[in-house]
Amino acid sequence: MSVIHTVCDHPLVNWFPWRRGGRYLRAVHYFGYAQPINFWDSADLSLAPGHLARIREDGFDTVIVAVPWRGFQRTVVPSTFDERCLSRLRRLLAMVRAAGLQSIVRVSFPWSGDPHSVGDFDERALALFTRRDARQGWLEYLREIRRIAEAFDGFQFAFFSWEEFPSLRELMQHRTPEKRLELAGALGYRDYLAERFSLIDLRRLFGRSFESFDEVYVPLADCEAFRTYHGFVNAELGKLLADGRAVWPRLALQVRVDLDAMYVKGQHAWLENDIRTDDPGMRVTYYLPAMYTLPGETVLPAPRLLANLEKMLTRVTDGGRNTRHFLDQFIFHDESPQFQAWTKVAPGDIPAFLAGAGRLLRRYSRGFGFWHYFDYRANHLYNAGFIFGLEGWTHDGGVSLGPEAELRFARLEPGASITQRTDPHRVGWGSPYYETMRFRAMARAPAGAGRLRLRAGGIVDAELDVAGEGFVEVAFAPDRHRNEIVDVTIENAGTVAIEITDLNLWGFVFRSRIYDEHGNPGEHLEAARAMLRA
Repeated sequence: MSVIHTVCDHPLVNWFPWRRGGRYLRAVHYFGYAQPINFWDSADLSLAPGHLARIREDGFDTVIVAVPWRGFQRTVVPSTFDERCLSRLRRLLAMVRAAGLQSIVRVSFPWSGDPHSVGDFDERALALFTRRDARQGWLEYLREIRRIAEAFDGFQFAFFSWEEFPSLRELMQHRTPEKRLELAGALGYRDYLAERFSLIDLRRLFGRSFESFDEVYVPLADCEAFRTYHGFVNAELGKLLADGRAVWPRLALQVRVDLDAMYVKGQHAWLENDIRTDDPGMRVTYYLPAMYTLPGETVLPAPRLLANLEKMLTRVTDGGRNTRHFLDQFIFHDESPQFQAWTKVAPGDIPAFLAGAGRLLRRYSRGFGFWHYFDYRANHLYNAGFIFGLEGWTHDGGVSLGPEAELRFARLEPGASITQRTDPHRVGWGSPYYETMRFRAMARAPAGAGRLRLRAGGIVDAELDVAGEGFVEVAFAPDRHRNEIVDVTIENAGTVAIEITDLNLWGFVFRSRIYDEHGNPGEHLEAARAMLRA
């Protein structure tokens, strides 16, 4: 019996919309004019129907929405939810369906600036793998999102990603030896080892004279024992998927397609992850041009990159025998400052590359999605349009809110200010590379010319004149926003009241150049449209 026959005959397949000849999905993540971590608290959903109509006109048939764990589930134990976020999810999914589009939901997305969600992403991730009550709380979160998502026709599937859990691998190098010793027991890593290795084996792998299993700690990638921890993490992700599917059968895992590096005694090795080619359900994958390239290959022509893409697709489908995967992050162009040295498509080759990629994906997958539709600013601010009132902000002096609206104005009397504590590490890993910081806001001064002052940690970053109504924007040095948690204050430094909303504080724009951050067509729009027709 062939592998593909075994997979397609499995009962779990019936929970997914892809049987033989099923629909091929062409998707895009939707963040409006906001960004992933502040979409639900800052995006103007009144704009969504127009955006979704344009998405469909461009040739997409599916929208992917990311549903943060923090923000939506405010406490894990006991399980409590922010009803405003749940309501906004229902509203958006209804708009998606009304636009004639399908939906995919990414769950467990851990990054949110919500100040009232208990436990940061690291604390929640560790609890998920060390505490039964936290695992049960996460499952209740899945049940809640399932009740909403499956109420709408056109819902396809949900997934979570290995990326949600850097706590298990990437962050271990920043933990103390004492913490890694503690986590070896709490995570169940020692039990995993005890079922597979003797103490003599572990002495050899770790290069340590252990007297008992209680001395075993979580190894780093400079130790031969890291192979065992790498296998343990892959196994734990499989267990998490099994638990999740027990409450939401249409749940998938974005598998780690990348290989993991290990450096032991000057020798470099690559470790293969479990890409679950025998999974009878759905899998999710991702792609960027740097995959399978060599050091120094900063720019490559389309044929070389298409060969690399086919290599990846052949690998994740077990030679084409299990194409039941959806490539949810097809990143073909990225200007993030931290990735400037990564391989890019040669100038002028993007149309040929996207056309060829479209043909490959039709052959080796059940669909794909671009990471975003509009380019977006990596905004450091939570509740940037005051949709949730002044939540996340402290204020001094005369500060009041205008009528309730998707983007609500905050009125600052002369001398009044609002302040928010910002952490650059909550918006990704690009802040150490900032060269310029920018601030932009919709502002109006009904009684005449006004003036805003922007301070960070008490130090003035910039001042802006406000006259009439419109957007104001200013650039300044990024020093106080690269690495440190800082209090950002917006102060009315003039003599008349000023009303502000739609605040943005950013150091770079995530670009694919399909549409820019203002909604204008980008240079790659036509090539993307052509790929959708492949």
